[in-house]
Amino acid sequence: MMWSAIAFSTVLSASAMGDVKLTRVELLSEDPGTWLHYELPMANTRPGTAFLRLLEQVQPVWESPWENVVFGTSLTVQTIQFERPLGALPVQWSAGVQTALLCPKGVVGAVHWQWRRLHLSAGVSVDSNASWQHRDWSQWTLLPTAGFGILR
Repeated sequence: MMWSAIAFSTVLSASAMGDVKLTRVELLSEDPGTWLHYELPMANTRPGTAFLRLLEQVQPVWESPWENVVFGTSLTVQTIQFERPLGALPVQWSAGVQTALLCPKGVVGAVHWQWRRLHLSAGVSVDSNASWQHRDWSQWTLLPTAGFGILR
């Protein structure tokens, strides 16, 4: 909870200063990574639900005033991530904390590849069903993830 509160207050104070910039929009976000596993296989039988869940996980990613720290803000998950380049290639690695309404619920790690205006990622999400109403971090789900986005 402490990390989420710090991340949220940081975004608010940084945005007030004008230092927060849109870096990319992930049309298929790797966190929490559930759409590919749970909604896409059912899209044929529940197309409306699959489409709405796809919209829920579209994630604008914001650059923070701190080097290599970004914030993702979708309707279902807010993420603070640390991103670093891997050598001279257009490849980065990232690790972050996932929250739902600032309740910590998991972690995410990924490798990102950028080419022109495309942003592709592959990684892993470790997610719980914790929420402010049900503070239960005893069960975790590990999912491989993929992401696709457009760079600013």
